[in-house]
Amino acid sequence: MFNIYKFRSVTDIAPAFFQKLGVKCLLLDIDNTIMPYSVPLPAADISTWVQNLRTAGIELRILSNAKSETRARKVSEYLGVPYSYGSKKPRTKAALELTRDFSDKKQLAAVGDQFFTDGLEGVFLGAVSVLVDPLELSGQGILPVFRRLRYYAELPFRLLAKKGDKK
Repeated sequence: MFNIYKFRSVTDIAPAFFQKLGVKCLLLDIDNTIMPYSVPLPAADISTWVQNLRTAGIELRILSNAKSETRARKVSEYLGVPYSYGSKKPRTKAALELTRDFSDKKQLAAVGDQFFTDGLEGVFLGAVSVLVDPLELSGQGILPVFRRLRYYAELPFRLLAKKGDKK
């Protein structure tokens, strides 16, 4: 069976959760996972969470589907982690390149707000998948409608995911 877990937010995931699963590196999504689309950099609580993971010996890598490098680079520099943009998740090529120093893919976890991209990335890699609730389903124009439709289409997979241990 697949290792798919769910949490309300990334900051609800304690380093001990990943350690218990043998995870040594996270492939972390940006948009709607660690920060809303509408803000330029993650909030301070994300920086604290990243530092707690590092202290626990867990590495992080940004794996973003964003077509522009600018956002991924800025977040990467802010958090001090390697990144890949335009990754075309759930295709595993970018993830494999970003994690080539981990031969055992069971030491990886794909963390994000979308099952059809982030969750499947973990499944295809043979890694752990961790889904979090999207930070933002609202906004202006037609895009929020598509976000909501995608979220509702993913609900069956979220319901099947195991509830992760909180802090």
